[in-house]
Amino acid sequence: PGSLHLVKLASLGHPLLVVEAARFLNANGWMWSGQALDAILSSSYAEGLGISTIDDIRRTVQDDQARELLYRIKLIGWSFTEEQVQCVGDVNPAVALPLEKFTDLVGLWVQQDTNTRYTMSPLIASLKGSNLSEDRQKLVHFALADDIMRRRKLGPETAFRAIHHFASAERYNNA
Repeated sequence: PGSLHLVKLASLGHPLLVVEAARFLNANGWMWSGQALDAILSSSYAEGLGISTIDDIRRTVQDDQARELLYRIKLIGWSFTEEQVQCVGDVNPAVALPLEKFTDLVGLWVQQDTNTRYTMSPLIASLKGSNLSEDRQKLVHFALADDIMRRRKLGPETAFRAIHHFASAERYNNA
């Protein structure tokens, strides 16, 4: 029961990820070694889903800028608001009409948690890489960190997020 709960938490309950975790554990004789635990917690067991997920993204999100926005949003790393969508959309080169393009992503690839907060599909969250250049990733992370700092409300969680984004942007002195 405890191992099933761990798989559910690590997969965020997404059926494809749960099945992939079961396949992975079955292939390893259902043994919970340190490597198996690491694979479950890091989602590396699901790397085989990456290509089919990217194909599904291309098929269902035909607008290039909407896909660009999706990959930028993925860098946020946790639940987010429309203000953060605007923030990542404004990174140069800007995504035209980012909030309009965002509405095309809500449903299949982005789920609405509350009236103001959204989360990524676990399939997107488990993708390795981001389909963005390293420079673009750094610009997006820096914009997110800067956005957090401008709000001037820093609790432990938001401070951690700011440090994460500054470090991901390789702006260590800002962190």
